[in-house]
Amino acid sequence: MPKTVPPALTNHLLPFNWDVKRLWALNAVVETHPMSTFLDLFDLPFWSSRPNAGMLFDLTPNQVLADPDRYPHQQQRLEKADLRYPIDFIRHNGRYFILDGLHRLVRLHQQNMETVAVRCHPLSIRVQIEVD
Repeated sequence: MPKTVPPALTNHLLPFNWDVKRLWALNAVVETHPMSTFLDLFDLPFWSSRPNAGMLFDLTPNQVLADPDRYPHQQQRLEKADLRYPIDFIRHNGRYFILDGLHRLVRLHQQNMETVAVRCHPLSIRVQIEVD
């Protein structure tokens, strides 16, 4: 079934699908950025409100933070987020597009981290990570 992307996400998703394992294999510099740079992502419906229902795009990280008991499957994902790894973004035209690590990012925010380890990739990596 094709994904139905809500209008709120139109300008926040890249126009292609990628293989996260290919992304992880890329050699990239890890930088530190202020958490505040990414807090606007927490108001966007990147997640699904129901477990195992596919990409519903109907739940924001801030909704989970406000009421974790209502979304136990997402809260469990936050608790299991492996914080040893940086968050992956593509930076294009002055904007950050998240590729991997939103649960890690939110978990770091829960822990009141003021800075975040990130890998900011150029759009040119598309040819290395894109899948059909």
